[in-house]
Amino acid sequence: MPLDLRFPQVCTASGPLFTRLPLDGLKGLGNLGLNCHTPLRKGGGATVAGVSGTRRRARRMERLTGALMENMEGFSLALGAAALQLPFAEVRTLSNEAGRRPPLTWDIDAAALALGLTARALFAPLM
Repeated sequence: MPLDLRFPQVCTASGPLFTRLPLDGLKGLGNLGLNCHTPLRKGGGATVAGVSGTRRRARRMERLTGALMENMEGFSLALGAAALQLPFAEVRTLSNEAGRRPPLTWDIDAAALALGLTARALFAPLM
């Protein structure tokens, strides 16, 4: 596991950010007028600027970070929001376990269905 390089990802008004982004997803949802009482599993993601590739590495990342998922795409948006002190929340559904690469084990249909149901619940106050 690479060590912190001792320089921040970004400097904000509240100080430099190194390895963790202090974002409050529920507050972000609320600030956007969305239903933050949706029965979501809430937690962080770990970015590895790539994929874990093996189940062993995925489990190690989980132990080290406490993250519920592996996430590459959302980190840049979260970092930008933190730099600008904007509310941020990312809603994801998972189609496969981290470290599992064979597409035959993915369940994209279930992930898409879960995302649709979650989006409906989140946006209910605006409809």
